[in-house]
Amino acid sequence: MAKIANSLNIPDSSTTQSLDYKGANARMGRATLVPVALSSSVVTVNNNTVTSSTEIFLCCNLRNGGPGILSITARNPGVSFTIASSAIGDASVVSWLLIEPSPPP
Repeated sequence: MAKIANSLNIPDSSTTQSLDYKGANARMGRATLVPVALSSSVVTVNNNTVTSSTEIFLCCNLRNGGPGILSITARNPGVSFTIASSAIGDASVVSWLLIEPSPPP
């Protein structure tokens, strides 16, 4: 196992798990924001693996309007999470990545 900056452990390739990127149990994917009249653009991502402690990382993958500040505005563990942009009329494609934090030592 390699260590980077004494904080990130990377297992060797024989124990590395892949990240599913399709289906209800995907750990990464893309979603397109839906513009809402006179309000922030939003999209709900159905995902049965999201938990109350899941770290959700967001990145604008393809800008279409905006640019707005991306955030998670709702989380329903085992069901879905909602991504929002602060920009009105934002129809950007957002990439997301779900990571479960390690339990404290």
